[in-house]
Order: sequence, then structure tokens, then C-alpha cells
Amino acid sequence: MTQVDTTPTETSLPTNKPNQSNQFSQSNQPNQPNQPNQSNPPNPPNPPNSLNSLNSPTTVQTAMESTYKIPNPAVFDGSDTSLGNVNNWAYSVEEYMDLAEIPAAKQTRVAAIFLDKDAKTWYRNNYANSNPSPALKDFLQAFKAQFLITHSADDIVNHLRDIDQGSDNIGRYSTDFEALVLQLGPETDSRLVKPDYLHGLHYKTRNALIPTMTEQETLKELINKAIIIGRNLE
Repeated sequence: MTQVDTTPTETSLPTNKPNQSNQFSQSNQPNQPNQPNQSNPPNPPNPPNSLNSLNSPTTVQTAMESTYKIPNPAVFDGSDTSLGNVNNWAYSVEEYMDLAEIPAAKQTRVAAIFLDKDAKTWYRNNYANSNPSPALKDFLQAFKAQFLITHSADDIVNHLRDIDQGSDNIGRYSTDFEALVLQLGPETDSRLVKPDYLHGLHYKTRNALIPTMTEQETLKELINKAIIIGRNLE
């Protein structure tokens, strides 16, 4: 009789344990955040055409304004009616209107902004109700006729004889004297006006100047000498 072997045999059963090596590997790796989609960077804008930029009105105007500022004329109130001051004010007004590009129809009214006291009263009495306003050239001609001490050649000659330095510095006296001479015209003989210039100088300056004089020097050369001496004495 045949004996049957009843010893149980070992059967390998499947297990649900995960692979330890894979588990260890996965546990040591940090969670990776979701990476956003990377888009291509935008193209840089095309640089402006430098030539067109410089030639544009806006650029030119800005460059001019940043370079210099047009100064306003000084206010004229009628208290100083010396030839130099009156002419300088009129000249400054003309320059301002030109550089600031004030329309011609408004130039006289703008000029009146720089008048005060007696000068403003004169303007109001003559031009306040004028419509349209007179041309700037006509206005300045009337302004000089009103406020200049001297008008005709005879007036200028008489004023040259009467003008003196007084309490003014040598520079201002010399400038006013030269301005009067220029009113007489370029044909004026400086030998006729040099005595008047000497007469009006402060006596200390005159006494120091006379020994240095020559007969050949012009009025301008004489004035330059006097200015140097006068400033050393001041």
C-alpha cells in the first residue's frame, strides 16, 4: 500500500508590502511645486529715431526752456529819467518781446505790465481805453518823448554841460555821459565834449586825471582812465 506524503508544502503567497527602496527614495524627495508656464520675454520697444526726436517741436522747445530763461525787463516807475535808464528800459522791452515771441497785437499791453507809479499813470491816461493798442514802436517813441530829459540836439548839449557825477559812482556817470554824446551822432568831435566830461567829474578824480591827459586821446580813452582812477579813489 502506497503511503502518501501528507507534509504540507510551503506556498509563496503574494504580499501587499511596497518596495522599501522605492518608498525610501520617494520619501526623501521634496514636493515639487507646479512650475508656471514660462513665456518668452516681450521684445524691447524699438528706440525712437533720434533725428526725428530732436527735430520735433516739443523737443526743441523743451531744450530751449531748459537752456535759459528769458528775464523780465526791470520795472520803470518814472523816478529815474536819466538817458541811460530810459533807453535801457525801452531796449529791454523790445528784446523781451522778440525772445518771448509775444504777438504784436499784445506787445504794448505786456510792456505796460513793467510800468509803475507815475509811469503807470501816464500809460493809463493815454492808452487805457485804446482798442486796439498802439504798435510797440509807436508806444516806445511816445514813452521816450515823455520821460527823457533831453530831446533836441540843443537840449543834449546843454545837458552835457550841466551833468555832473554828484553822488553817483564813476561808472554810472561815465555811462550816462557817453549815452548823451551818442545821441548827438557819430560825427561829434570828442574834443568838444571832453571838457564837459572833466567838469562833471568828482574833483578828486579830476585832479588825478588831468596830469595824465594827452591831446590825442579820444573821449573813450579818457573815460577809461577816469574809471580806473575813480575806482581806486572810491
